[in-house]
Amino acid sequence: MLVQTDNFGYESAFRCRMHNKPYNIPMHIHQYTEAVIVLDGEIDITIDAAVHSVKAGQAAVITPFTAHGFSTAKTCRLWICVFSNNLVSHLVSESELFEKVGSVFSPSKIVFDYLIEKLVMNDKRDELSIRAGLCVLMEEYLRTLGEGDARDITGVLSSVILYVSEHFREDISLASASRALGYSSGYISHTVCAIPGLSFHSLLSGIRVEHAKKLLLTGDLPVGVIALESGFSCERSFHRAFTKLTGMKPMEYRRQGRGLYS
Repeated sequence: MLVQTDNFGYESAFRCRMHNKPYNIPMHIHQYTEAVIVLDGEIDITIDAAVHSVKAGQAAVITPFTAHGFSTAKTCRLWICVFSNNLVSHLVSESELFEKVGSVFSPSKIVFDYLIEKLVMNDKRDELSIRAGLCVLMEEYLRTLGEGDARDITGVLSSVILYVSEHFREDISLASASRALGYSSGYISHTVCAIPGLSFHSLLSGIRVEHAKKLLLTGDLPVGVIALESGFSCERSFHRAFTKLTGMKPMEYRRQGRGLYS
């Protein structure tokens, strides 16, 4: 399970991008809400264990810490954004979002055109327009949910992931995290494992590997140093974890990331 540490924090973050080609991203989680608007073509979005086929004119919202992935067999055109809850906090609180499931929905033409104007075509990225567009998007999303559409996820998960993100360089464990956060080890383990394919160990390993990937691409540190800087006890365990999560060895990742193929 990939943990996208870039998409964490409590500031008024908003990042968006357009995609005009096949888009395939493995299962991952992050703290920000993610929204997708499909303009042309079709994309499969896996949310938890369910696969949703999202077509042109439809949208999807993926709530914080929901495992999700993207897959397209053909070229499609879509707009994707991630944003912190501060931008829509007057509409829905972050703790409420933790309990919501992701959803695919079909906005009316009037709403869809409004989203295109305020979000997709908003080159200037002015905050008022973005907030307005996100609020309309989230209102449409919330209307699609039934009373039974909820997850057994609490703010504890956010606390655990943020704690690991801040202390991954240290020799931490489920037990030490439990003591620091004031919860039992069993409760934290149950909360983390509520995300399909995730455990405390894989969470810690995933965050360490994400940090190592940045070091591999932004400098010339030896792999052994990067392993220790990322919190791994030795280079061997780093190689094993990195290869498992990325499908390639650290130096191979560095070469490909820099466009140098040997």
